[in-house]
Amino acid sequence: MSLILDLIFPVNCCSCGQSGHYLCPACFSKISSQEIKGNSLSLFKYHSHIKKIISLYKYSFVTDVLSDLSTQVSLRLKSDYPNLVDYWQTKKYVITPIPLHLFRQNWRGFNQSALLSQKIAKNLGLSYSDSFLRRSQNRPPQAKLKDRSQRLLNLSQPFSLISPPPAHLILFDDVKTTSATLNSASQTIKKQHPQTDIFYLTLAG
Repeated sequence: MSLILDLIFPVNCCSCGQSGHYLCPACFSKISSQEIKGNSLSLFKYHSHIKKIISLYKYSFVTDVLSDLSTQVSLRLKSDYPNLVDYWQTKKYVITPIPLHLFRQNWRGFNQSALLSQKIAKNLGLSYSDSFLRRSQNRPPQAKLKDRSQRLLNLSQPFSLISPPPAHLILFDDVKTTSATLNSASQTIKKQHPQTDIFYLTLAG
């Protein structure tokens, strides 16, 4: 069945056109990593190849790309940030995705940040949890709001806690724009559990 699908819908690199990958390892290796800033790491800049890959799963719903992407991201984290990964493993950090509202997740059929972060956690030998934080209000996607003030208002108190969080936590989202989403989720957690150690990890920003 997989062979038939590959013949009907061939998988080609969005950069060089090589078959077999949506973004082949050779093209992926040409994308530069970014620096860690405080408690935050946006692995890549949101442009070029990464933007194409994200649009494939986020707007065209091509979820097959997530397996290749999570593998490449995990390898990049291990190679470019070995001390950070070792620290996460030693401190037993838990990766959790920024949740979608149930209505939007049911409409889309999946939470891309959840699928990505679950695979990344497994590849890095970290725990994964999506059971303590939920999005309690359904708001327009941040990417569709051009004005910063609209984005900040859009993210006023959209999250709630349903159980205590882990002591060491990596909040994961695929794209960071103003950090408003991550900050809002973090504030919700810190309000009840101020000692929680939180690191932000995003694919692009």
